[in-house]
Amino acid sequence: MCVDLRKVRKSSQSSASVVSTCQISNITLYDALKDPTLLHSFEFYLKKHWSQEYLMFIKAVNQLRHEAGQLKDIEDTLLRIYHNFIETDSPMELNVTTKKEVEDKLNSLQWAVISREDAIDILNSTEQEVLASLHIKFSEFLGTSLAAVSSQQSKIYEEPRFHGGLYFGSYV
Repeated sequence: MCVDLRKVRKSSQSSASVVSTCQISNITLYDALKDPTLLHSFEFYLKKHWSQEYLMFIKAVNQLRHEAGQLKDIEDTLLRIYHNFIETDSPMELNVTTKKEVEDKLNSLQWAVISREDAIDILNSTEQEVLASLHIKFSEFLGTSLAAVSSQQSKIYEEPRFHGGLYFGSYV
């Protein structure tokens, strides 16, 4: 069931525009990660709900995935991620069930040269758990007025058009 959320946009006409919850619910987490307006709003929402470390972890893993440096740089990035997000009492400790698994994998490779593939494999199950948590948080975010306004201002939103008593609109 779709519901219209009436939002007054600040414009010279101060006209009310309609944002359908169906349109908002069509936005995915991946859409938000690609759109600067939605990403900024979602980051604000996460910070407000004490969950910004999840998004910061995903950003760090993506940095690791695209690390262009030498193997030492990859290992340094992996250890930075571990010490910042996974290690007990770390500054941005994630609430995940995969801590022991990551520690065991790191210990098993303690004297090895860690490749990008090894590093990504070490963090894979944690990344999946964090993404699942982010999807839940994103669903909650979509129910907020912040999401409605942000989606209207984002690049993926197309203004609904009024035709004979019905509103039509789509995402581009």
